Amino acid sequence: MTTDNSNNGIYTFTLFVADNKPNSAAARRNLELICQTCFTEHFEIIIIDILQNFQAALDNDILASPALLASLPHGEVTIIGDLSDTQNVLTALGVAGNE
Repeated sequence: MTTDNSNNGIYTFTLFVADNKPNSAAARRNLELICQTCFTEHFEIIIIDILQNFQAALDNDILASPALLASLPHGEVTIIGDLSDTQNVLTALGVAGNE
């Protein structure tokens, strides 16, 4: 995982979860797998537990969890759910077919 998102081509994924509830745990696992498979080292994952930091969710217009806010070189995308439909996630991220 890289933390230098000042370079072009770095993907920053902020995952909003509710503690370690089943859907939140699944979203964490699925995001890590997607990143390791499709983005190699060009990503950063930030986990925000909305039960501990609800204001961060409000500040980012997140009203459901789990939710992924992806900051990509070409813009931002928000995806709601456990990220289990990999092909739809990749399509939303603009990298479909790179799986």
